Amino acid sequence: MLAAYAGATVACGDGFLGAFAAGFAVVVLNQTLCSCFLEYGETTTESSMLVTFILFGAALSTMYGLVD
Repeated sequence: MLAAYAGATVACGDGFLGAFAAGFAVVVLNQTLCSCFLEYGETTTESSMLVTFILFGAALSTMYGLVD
């Protein structure tokens, strides 16, 4: 997928569409991927949710005194 993204970017195209096309090709051609992709996705998702929770908590903590 990284090669598809890089190829689309070099061709002055949209990298998102290149990565989407690569993912679509994997599904259509029924290719199996390494389980490391699934583990990486789970770890990245959990980390992103943690960072989002902390940032929203920090933003709301500044408004705590404004609530009556």
